[in-house]
Amino acid sequence: MLTIPFDGSMSAQSRKKVVKQIASALQEDALVIAPVSLGYAFMANGRSEFAMNRIRQIKGIEPETSLVRLVANYEQVESLCGALTSEQIRLLTRHWPGPLIAERETLLHLRFSFGSRKLPDTIFFTQAAHRLVAGVCKEVGPLAFSPVMVEGDSPEERKVLSDLKDLPESIAENIHLAIEAENAWTTAKSTLISLPGVEVVIIKIGEISQEAILEIVPRAQIKS
Repeated sequence: MLTIPFDGSMSAQSRKKVVKQIASALQEDALVIAPVSLGYAFMANGRSEFAMNRIRQIKGIEPETSLVRLVANYEQVESLCGALTSEQIRLLTRHWPGPLIAERETLLHLRFSFGSRKLPDTIFFTQAAHRLVAGVCKEVGPLAFSPVMVEGDSPEERKVLSDLKDLPESIAENIHLAIEAENAWTTAKSTLISLPGVEVVIIKIGEISQEAILEIVPRAQIKS
């Protein structure tokens, strides 16, 4: 596993070169470990069912489990799910990057090809905050991710990996690249919304309050 250090003072030219390196690996179905807001996560090309299945196998989760996608901007949501309304765009723009996860139906013609499932009916999205990861999203498109879980203070406790030095060797041997972070993690709980058609539906409240959503979308619905 090759570790890529991230220096906040990295020049734009150097950053572009590293982004190309990471993007090339993902486009060849490699798995990468990279930072999300809560800690480190497995990442794969969001269009590679093979790579996403490797994440599921490593984590021991069901094959039909849908992985959340990281995007660079709301336009990448539209590329898979169709145009958003101005209210939906304002809501995403206000709270991305941040603890907001949005669900939207995928475009029908992208779901199936010659009888094989290519995309789930709906996809969950959030925006990449790390500069290198955001750059890779722009290069590759939406990236599928799932947090790397390791043992906590007791054998029964599990937590999101917060330091690459604690990455188990059994996991590292399946990873092509790892992107270092500045270890500034958040404990904010995610707010989950759905964006069916032109509507906004609040599914679960977290750090972003119901009032904050209604301020932007007064007609937002609350799922009972």
